[in-house]
Amino acid sequence: MVHLVPAGSGAGTYLDWGVVHVSATNALIIVLMLVVFAAALLLPFPGAAPRTHDTSAGARTGPPTTAPDAAPPSAPGSPDDGTGARR
Repeated sequence: MVHLVPAGSGAGTYLDWGVVHVSATNALIIVLMLVVFAAALLLPFPGAAPRTHDTSAGARTGPPTTAPDAAPPSAPGSPDDGTGARR
């Protein structure tokens, strides 16, 4: 049960839940912080619009290619063929 207890002249208003004593102002701040926290979890991040794929004529389609200056892949069985096998 919640009791509003005036604590004397100008001391403020306190909420009393058994052994828990909190001022009304602090309780309001806690509630507002919880509302902001819930909103941060539920609302989308600014600028995080769903990404769309560009299908214009200049857009690349298909698998990514290697950079023009990249070295060609090693031949199978060579010391650096990516399998980790030693000769």
